[in-house]
Amino acid sequence: MNWRHYSGGLGIQNLSASHTASVEGNGQVVFESGCNVNASVVIRGNFTIVDNTAGMNNLTTNAMFDKRSQITTIASDVVLLYSDTAVIEAWGLGSVASDTAAVESELIVVHSETTVVQSDTTVIEAWGLSAVASDTARIESDLVIVGSDVVQVYSDTTIIASDLVQVYSDTTIATSDTAVIEGWGLSAVASDTAAIESELILVHSETTVIQSDTVVIEAWGLSAVASDTAVIEAAWTTALTESYAADGATFTPAQALYMIWSKMVEMGISGTTMTCKKLDGSTTSMTFTLDDGTTPTSITRAT
Repeated sequence: MNWRHYSGGLGIQNLSASHTASVEGNGQVVFESGCNVNASVVIRGNFTIVDNTAGMNNLTTNAMFDKRSQITTIASDVVLLYSDTAVIEAWGLGSVASDTAAVESELIVVHSETTVVQSDTTVIEAWGLSAVASDTARIESDLVIVGSDVVQVYSDTTIIASDLVQVYSDTTIATSDTAVIEGWGLSAVASDTAAIESELILVHSETTVIQSDTVVIEAWGLSAVASDTAVIEAAWTTALTESYAADGATFTPAQALYMIWSKMVEMGISGTTMTCKKLDGSTTSMTFTLDDGTTPTSITRAT
C-alpha cells in the first residue's frame, strides 16, 4: 500500500508481517493494535505518529519531520541567542576595542619582524654565497702553500741526511786523526774538531727551519682548511629562506631552487593556465600560460 501527497488523518489496521506500506504528505498516522509489529512501513513528510501496537519494529521515519520538534528546537536556539546577547552586552564593547588594539599591535610587531627577515635574507644572499666562494678560493691557495711547505720539509730533510753523512765522515776523519796525534800533532785534531762543530751548527740551523715551517703549517694552513670546511658544510645544511623572483627578473640561487621545486611538485593545470604553489601548498607562487589547453607545445610565465 502506498499513499502519495496525502493530507489528513490516516488510520492503519490489520497489517501482517509480510505487508509493506509507504505514506507521503502531512497529517497524522495511527497504527491500530491489530497491526503486526514486523510490517515494513516508511513515512515521509510532516506527520505525527500514534502507535497503538507494542511498537512497530520496521518503521522508517528518516525523511519525516515533526513541526512541534522543529518549533521546540527553534525556541531553544532563540533562548540561547538571547543569553549570548546578554553576555556580550554585559561584557562590553570596551573589551572588543581592547582586543582590536592588541591585534593591531601584534600586526605591527609581525610587520617589523618580517622587515627584519627580508633585510637579513638580502644580506645573506648578497654576502653568504660570495663568502663561500672566497673561502673556497682561499682553501685552494692554502692547500698549494701546504704542498709547497711539504716539499720544503722534504728538501730540508734531504739536506739533514747529507749533513749527517758529512758528520759521520768528519767523525771518521777525527778518529783517524786521533790515531796519529802523537806523530802529527794536536793542531790537526783542533782543525778537524772545528770542522765538526761547523757541520753541527749547520744541522741545527736546518732543524730550526723545519720546526719553523711546521709551526706555520699548523697555525695557518690546516686551521684555515678546518674553518673553511665548516663554512661550506653550514651552507649546505642550513635551510634557505623561501623566495620567488618576479616575472622577467633575475633570481638568486635560492629563488631558482624554490621556483624549480614549485613547478615540479606543487603544480596544477586548468585550461591554458598552469598554477604553481608555495611550500604551504595553497599560496600561488607563479602562473604560466599554455598555447593550447589540450595539446600544448609551448609555455610562458604569466605572473
